[in-house]
Amino acid sequence: SYKIRGTVMKYRQAIMIILKKDDVYLLAHKTGAQKNDWYFPSGGIEQGETSEDTLYREIWEEMRIGKTDITAVHKSSITHRYTWSKELLEKTGFVGQEQVIFIASVKRTTKPDITVTNELDEIRWVAKDELFTQIPHEDQKEIIRKVFSEFT
Repeated sequence: SYKIRGTVMKYRQAIMIILKKDDVYLLAHKTGAQKNDWYFPSGGIEQGETSEDTLYREIWEEMRIGKTDITAVHKSSITHRYTWSKELLEKTGFVGQEQVIFIASVKRTTKPDITVTNELDEIRWVAKDELFTQIPHEDQKEIIRKVFSEFT
């Protein structure tokens, strides 16, 4: 938590999912985001959910990837914590977000499905060496490097 003018502000609890299929990783583009703003799928942990519950809910909601399409899940010991803009703070009541990070392997035959009801308008599979040219935020790049080093 964090105090602003005597009020305790909390970080929204969330997850980030690094989805891997063979030697490529899934990046997503949110509907309405800037053209080159690619990221790993993520989402907020809802009340009563574990971070693992959120992982499976988010990959289903955003890409129609089911639990049976995932062959392995690794939870990182690293979290990604960052503050939001004043506008987001006022809109959400949260000072920022704190993400639990997962690396999950997807079956080779799985084909994500972007639906009209979804928050995403495009996904792409990217080789590991291309990831860091696609992700725009330096703090996220640094966190991803640390997560990768944890599992290699």
